[in-house]
Amino acid sequence: VHSPGASDLEQVLIEVERELFEEWGNAFGTHWSEYGKQFKDEWEERPTPRFVELPFGDVPNDDGQFEVLYESVSFGGDGGSAAPVRVRGRIDRIDAGVFAGKSMYNVIDYKTGKIDKFNLDKIFTGRKLQLAIYTLAVRRLGLFGPDAVPFDLGYWLLNESGFVRGITKLAKVPGQGLIDQLDAILDELLPKLADEIRSGSFPVYNEDHDCGKYCEFRTICRVGQIRSLPESLGKVYQAGIDAPSSGDTQDEEEGES
Repeated sequence: VHSPGASDLEQVLIEVERELFEEWGNAFGTHWSEYGKQFKDEWEERPTPRFVELPFGDVPNDDGQFEVLYESVSFGGDGGSAAPVRVRGRIDRIDAGVFAGKSMYNVIDYKTGKIDKFNLDKIFTGRKLQLAIYTLAVRRLGLFGPDAVPFDLGYWLLNESGFVRGITKLAKVPGQGLIDQLDAILDELLPKLADEIRSGSFPVYNEDHDCGKYCEFRTICRVGQIRSLPESLGKVYQAGIDAPSSGDTQDEEEGES
């Protein structure tokens, strides 16, 4: 299909995008069937999409206008040292159904590229927060009533395998156990991170000690320059918050392999 006014280069890009979207569209049907099979036998009412592109807080729409459908969500403020923070966002998709007689939901984020696996340890250290925040936002906004709890949170890979399950397969207690853990983590972590940002604390840190081994920028990377200095300067960086001492995080790491 020729687009009027498009240059030769633009026309080629339009054709490439059209073929890509057609490929994703064809794959989506297969992905949807596979997704449903995961819940067919276990759920009384398998999860189906209830919200798509759901904004909360003052998130601009496609026209750049602000229309608040749901309020922003607050984290912290119950006696902690840091001030509470309000968070806004847009959730790609929320599916809901009935499992073991209880209303449960899945929070899904669409992706077109590669993803890293995540678990509670990555949430504790502030490295994977998006889906955790969205999951609590659904609960705190009361979208499915006060008794609904999350069953899972994960990614839908449009150009690969479809839905990739996230934390619930690693957590020992899905549902209420998961929400309790996320509540405790984010109510402490998000105000802490916001307080550090406001105070201008941006430490140069990378937990991968081999990150510059083969990197073409290793001679100018600040991580490599300061890696030997934190202990001598008394500036050892502590990422995130302290994880629980029950061994849950270790078990989750083992379950991921």
